[in-house]
Amino acid sequence: MIKKYWVYILFGIAVVFYVITGWLKDKPKGAAKIPEVTYKTFYSDSLHWGYDIYVNNELRFHQPIIPGASGKQGFVSEEQAATIARLVIQKMKNHQTHFPTISNAELDSCGITRN
Repeated sequence: MIKKYWVYILFGIAVVFYVITGWLKDKPKGAAKIPEVTYKTFYSDSLHWGYDIYVNNELRFHQPIIPGASGKQGFVSEEQAATIARLVIQKMKNHQTHFPTISNAELDSCGITRN
């Protein structure tokens, strides 16, 4: 009779242990990881300068032309491409949009020359 109770007690302890370890395994560990967002500028003979945006070292956006500019006009200088790339990253970090857009007013305020 005593063996029977020990079997029930051990079975109950095993069930409780299984439930607790399963619950802890599914529990998130700390805060959500913040993605690393970086940029690289590049030079293209036909289009001048452009930029790439990377999220966790994966290419997210390839921008060889000035956003909103007519035709396929690239940035005149690496500095201009980097300025707009930083603005895009700032918008991404502020969660303004999933696909950040750059307005003509923002291009003008950054001193971007275009036709």
